[in-house]
Amino acid sequence: MSKKLISILLSLAMVAGASATISVNADENETTTTQTKETTSTVDVNKFGDADGNNKINVKDTTVIQKYLNKSIDSIGETYADVNEDGKIDVKDATIIQKYITKKISTFAAKADNDWRTSSVGYEIFVRSFYDSNGDGCGDFRGVAEKVDYLKSLGVNVVWLMPFNKTDSYHGYNVSDYNDVCADYGTMDDFNYMMDTLHDNGIKVVMDLVINHTSNQHQWFKDSVKKSGKYKDYYVWNDGTQTIPSVQTSLWTWSSNRRARYYSCFNGNMPDLNYQNKDVWNEVDSVADFWLDKGIDGFRLDAAMHIDDTINSGKLHVDDKEGSVTHEWWQHFENHVKEKNPNAFCIGEVWPETDMEATQAKFFADLDSNFDFYNMSEVKSMVKGTKKNIARSSQSYDEKIQASARQTPNVSKTTINSVMLSNHDVNRVAYEINQKNPDKEMAIARIKLAGSVQMTMKGMPWIYYGDELGQSGGGTGGSSDPNRREAMDWYTARDGKGATKMNSIRSWSGSERFTKANDGISVEEQENVDGSVLEHYKKLISIRNKYKIFYTGNYSTSIANDDIYGYSVTDDSRDYSMFVIHNNKIDDVTFKANYDFTDELSGESYKTGDTVTVKALTSMIVKYTGETIPLSAN
Repeated sequence: MSKKLISILLSLAMVAGASATISVNADENETTTTQTKETTSTVDVNKFGDADGNNKINVKDTTVIQKYLNKSIDSIGETYADVNEDGKIDVKDATIIQKYITKKISTFAAKADNDWRTSSVGYEIFVRSFYDSNGDGCGDFRGVAEKVDYLKSLGVNVVWLMPFNKTDSYHGYNVSDYNDVCADYGTMDDFNYMMDTLHDNGIKVVMDLVINHTSNQHQWFKDSVKKSGKYKDYYVWNDGTQTIPSVQTSLWTWSSNRRARYYSCFNGNMPDLNYQNKDVWNEVDSVADFWLDKGIDGFRLDAAMHIDDTINSGKLHVDDKEGSVTHEWWQHFENHVKEKNPNAFCIGEVWPETDMEATQAKFFADLDSNFDFYNMSEVKSMVKGTKKNIARSSQSYDEKIQASARQTPNVSKTTINSVMLSNHDVNRVAYEINQKNPDKEMAIARIKLAGSVQMTMKGMPWIYYGDELGQSGGGTGGSSDPNRREAMDWYTARDGKGATKMNSIRSWSGSERFTKANDGISVEEQENVDGSVLEHYKKLISIRNKYKIFYTGNYSTSIANDDIYGYSVTDDSRDYSMFVIHNNKIDDVTFKANYDFTDELSGESYKTGDTVTVKALTSMIVKYTGETIPLSAN
């Protein structure tokens, strides 16, 4: 066995960043090399030719490997970094090392694929609206458990449960007790049963953790009003010594008992916690610990950028929402959670009204992930017919978030974007499409196209319950929130076993508008029906689960034809690439097949030289090997 092969295998151990014993067999001669020296690496597992951890594969990586080997084995000289023996030490040597390792050791690619945080499809559930197990019209924990087979048939691997703590609102975003559950949903025993059922079926659970503010019925706030002990400064109080700009007076609520105003970013029922107070940090850490001990796998962190809001004399907290401890707190929280559970996942809600892309990206220095409101808008615009190079947008944003994440190597995080089309606070994608497309057939085609775009974007995709059916819901402003959260539509007739109802148990301050009988939008009407939105989503998710390259691969534009963009997804650690094209026009577009291939989405096969038609408002997804993409302009 050559010294060169030894050096390559030793570089594998070095890049992996751990002690290792490597046994190889070359030319029928047994050679065993033992490495015991501990090393530290910040290498991205998807770029494990990147030995110096700068997110690039270049000549510096070969010299890093060379220097390490020289320290480990005295007999290896500098020439052995010249892997391809062309007399030069350059980037080609680094890529050869990477490709060799990939072929010999499959566990590296599997490492990212087996990490649920970089290989899952998520599903957001409003428990109240999902499924009712006891006939009171309100969704509950056991209802979620009863529908685990549906979740598995869809192909999702993780659910995000909207707030389920004890609360005095229908939506749950004002918590009155962090260590208890909403009685409308059941008991703690019911919660534990749901958790066991989901985990037993391979589904992770992310909890919506609302820690920017509490309910004004929380005991902390009641004690703070009384200036009782340590709770006196748990909230942001202004006794008149601090001038409040007129533009912000609506954000401060008067307490007649304390004779002072408290900051309440959302409304007077939701007083903001004071993160200048480290006692609050300790309290919130304990809350996270409580739920991690219950088996929660991660947290969706509501209103993340509002932590430690600062007074701005000219604006109503539109841009300048980050106080002096905002990022310090979130970095602390991320590390605290990871100390408790290294495999946990923290996702922020960062929703600025201006400079959206840059503001979102900053929070990747703090957390594993953040929901991507920027590209949500880009996708919705694209599927409604606007010219958009979505691959360039997705890759460009990823570069920004990776750069942000690299600024804080001391924060234990798994960096990946969270891609969505809708959630409980915004109009459903079907609602926005339906407003522009009175023709039902065309609207359905655009809804399916939106799913195709989301499921082929870089990052971790999240589906808002019912979007996989094309459920509609929305309106103008916050008053339409109840209609964005209507019942999951299970049945043709609208009602049936487990169907939930608005305003059951407690008032929603709204009436149902979109969940209707016999409208074609239900599980019963779409399941196992070719061409339905539901079956389309199932196919997309199966492709996504099969080809993990979509989560972290490199996206590049490979076709720009008649305003239609095709893109390639590549990763040197894998032996395949993916080609995707979306036709968001109302006319068919034709291309030429460069070789034999099969469209993963439709199942149709093509021969070299065939004219390939990408029909109006459809997509094509193709696995390929080599350097040449499947299509060229016709």
